[in-house]
Amino acid sequence: MSEHAELEKLAAIVREVLINFQNSSGAVLILTNYSLTMGKWDPAAESGVPVQGHQVEPGQSPTWGNATETPFTGVAGKMTFIVNDVTVTVTWSWAYGAVPTADVSVIGSSTLTASVALSNKTSSVVTATVTLAGS
Repeated sequence: MSEHAELEKLAAIVREVLINFQNSSGAVLILTNYSLTMGKWDPAAESGVPVQGHQVEPGQSPTWGNATETPFTGVAGKMTFIVNDVTVTVTWSWAYGAVPTADVSVIGSSTLTASVALSNKTSSVVTATVTLAGS
């Protein structure tokens, strides 16, 4: 492998959404489901490819990537976490010719709150920062 292989890999990405999960809550979240409707998981992202059962401890901030190397295509997906009887679902989409979007929902709790913010929206790599707070 050449010393520039990582740069060559990054140069091949046409668009990518990085899902950065900021666990500012007192809860341990467990990844129960994840899927993509467009693109593929980026194994070079900080947390690699998602693994069912992955635990996000309080204070942790894992980052997963959904990318495409094909021009005129998009990326989109969903990740679902649980903690006790609470479900946290993150969705994102960035179709070709559209602006990137992301959403997060919390079902089953009045004490956990979640928000999502997109940054670098004019770049080929957009970050969706999901912040979970409460307990």
